[in-house]
Amino acid sequence: MIVEFAGLPGSGKTTICRCLTAPHLTKTTIPVYQIRMRSAEAKIAWHLLMFCFSVRPLTLSLFLRGVNLWALLRCYRPWHQPVVLDQGLVHKTWSVMIDARSYSEARLRRLTASLAPFGPICLVWIDIPLNVAVERIAQRKLGRSRFDRLPIEEIQDRLSSN
Repeated sequence: MIVEFAGLPGSGKTTICRCLTAPHLTKTTIPVYQIRMRSAEAKIAWHLLMFCFSVRPLTLSLFLRGVNLWALLRCYRPWHQPVVLDQGLVHKTWSVMIDARSYSEARLRRLTASLAPFGPICLVWIDIPLNVAVERIAQRKLGRSRFDRLPIEEIQDRLSSN
């Protein structure tokens, strides 16, 4: 069973996942080498590459986010225990798009269709008002988000534009 959380940065995805996994000592990592390049993964890699090429501005960090999305597929294989992801396929796809001024909607549809067989059993969308998310991000001290340590006005602008 795969449970995936999605929502704005600062919405509480990681906090909820920590609360779910820490008491049960089930947090683990799944090595990238466990990805087997089957036809479905190859199809995703191709559509992801084509989608990334369509995003403007084209940057190295965008490609790294795309690779991160592809590497996340290792979590969507059958395991003997439930998998809880604070940032799964939905969130990682959004992460590729968040800084874009434009992208090909047709290529996004093809990428989404190729990701569909890997979709989570349960997708939990955490809805939070934009201003609350912005305030929580601005208060972070040691986050890993690209929005951390930005001025509050820039966080607001970047999140509200997408």
